[in-house]
Amino acid sequence: MSKTFQITNGDVLLDDRNGRPIEVEGRLKTRQDIGEMLSIETKYDGFGAGLIELIGIVIPLGGFALRAEIQRRIQNAVAVRQS
Repeated sequence: MSKTFQITNGDVLLDDRNGRPIEVEGRLKTRQDIGEMLSIETKYDGFGAGLIELIGIVIPLGGFALRAEIQRRIQNAVAVRQS
């Protein structure tokens, strides 16, 4: 598993004692990774949910179709992350 620094409000969190970045692991790392994945466009390797791409798109069937598309993108992004 790769090392990841803890991010708070978009900034790397630093240890007050020594000024070094704090590494994140376990459930907090998983939560942080999923949050990042949901907030970015889909990359060439499949990482990212691409939810940002849906802003401003008019889907002909309305809210139900939009909800289904959001759910599909999240499921695909999580499946890529799990693999």
